[in-house]
Amino acid sequence: MFSFTKLPPPKEILRIISWLIADIIFINISFYSAYLIRFKGVIKLPAFMPYLHLWPHINLAHLIIFSIFRLYRYPQRLVKRELFINTVNASTISTLASMSIVYTMRHFWGFMPSSVFAIALVFNIILIYGWRVFVRYDI
Repeated sequence: MFSFTKLPPPKEILRIISWLIADIIFINISFYSAYLIRFKGVIKLPAFMPYLHLWPHINLAHLIIFSIFRLYRYPQRLVKRELFINTVNASTISTLASMSIVYTMRHFWGFMPSSVFAIALVFNIILIYGWRVFVRYDI
């Protein structure tokens, strides 16, 4: 049975919510940057439409997988190597989940270039890991 006495303190809840918002921003920056690189600075609307329609699902998949890989733990409890490995694993699996979401819905919204996922994966690892390291040493 669920008990309200085991809820984390409000400060902890605000920290997790702020990390979720930051992760959503970085995930979207990763995909947008990947599109810019893939299309040499000019994003074609037909290629971008699948992402515009499916970005909530892609973000949700990323956040769920990030939480499974314990990326929302307090960063000073993790060793840098463990944090990097968790970030790489979570980003890779969440990119695969995003690919499956997009390719499942391709009949409705069209195709999304596969190279965008590979480029976004690299940006995602850099931004998410960099954000975690920044938070770790900023506190």
